Amino acid sequence: MSDRERWIVYPLLMLALGTSLRSRLFPASEVQAEAVICKSLTVTDDAGRKTAELAPFGAPSRCALHLLNSDGRITLALGTDVTGQFGVVETLNANGKQQVVLGASAEGGFARAYDAEGTTLVGIGHDRRGSGIYAIDAITSRALPWGYRFKRDQSSLGTGE
Repeated sequence: MSDRERWIVYPLLMLALGTSLRSRLFPASEVQAEAVICKSLTVTDDAGRKTAELAPFGAPSRCALHLLNSDGRITLALGTDVTGQFGVVETLNANGKQQVVLGASAEGGFARAYDAEGTTLVGIGHDRRGSGIYAIDAITSRALPWGYRFKRDQSSLGTGE
């Protein structure tokens, strides 16, 4: 190799090696991009613990964003329902039991709240039968003694006027 070739090849070799090692020696603290395409995304804290994850799950076209507590358990889930068609927001307690669910369906929207054991459901919402406030024993799926539902054609609560 001539002296002239060395002045061309060796600097290019050093440039290539330096470029390949740059990300390992000086990790980027911030990356800007127009679009990110990936199968899942995980956010960690300084200690390396997972604090959030965005990933597909279950049936095709279903995806969820999970926010995790310090124990790594899901405390908030934002995603789609079992059909993959409608949005759902769920809050969970430290034991992973649903506490509040907000969602949509083909008939309308709903909000549901559960007790700490997940056995009693209180809700407000709209479905094909009408709108209402209701309480259900989540284990037996039986309505509890109180609740009110009014039909779509009623303009005020209970009066039918």
